Amino acid sequence: NVGPYLRFEKDEVNTYLSRDGGLTWIEAHKGAYIYEFGDHGGLVVMADDIQKTRQVVFSWNEGHSWYDFDVSEHSMAVDNIVTEPTSTSTKFLMHGTRSDAGTPPSRANEVITELFSAGVLYHIDFDTLGQPQCQGAWAADSSGSDYETWIPSDG
Repeated sequence: NVGPYLRFEKDEVNTYLSRDGGLTWIEAHKGAYIYEFGDHGGLVVMADDIQKTRQVVFSWNEGHSWYDFDVSEHSMAVDNIVTEPTSTSTKFLMHGTRSDAGTPPSRANEVITELFSAGVLYHIDFDTLGQPQCQGAWAADSSGSDYETWIPSDG
């Protein structure tokens, strides 16, 4: 949040992103979002961290543009979004819980309807969108590289 002290109210929390090591910040999305970076930081994937959701929000250009993607027809409470440890992949796992009214699978032979929670796991593969992965990690600033040199500064 923006202000002299940290706030936790839902209407006071937004998600921010920095492209320069924290020197400057932009508001990436209204609300609290859980996020993960992929494709060497070029791909950012986020989901609502407070309210149940059916979608992820993603950016292929370090947060300049954002797109919504429906993951499911059922809303879920997202626990986390993860990718492999080096954050170079465009494949993610999103896990959480979904509450449904219905008959729990373990009691399917009984006539009972109640609210139950089910753990859910989604594999999200951004390769299928056809975006090329970042190239030239070891040759920043060259014509064949998608990378630029970043030097920390105080402004």
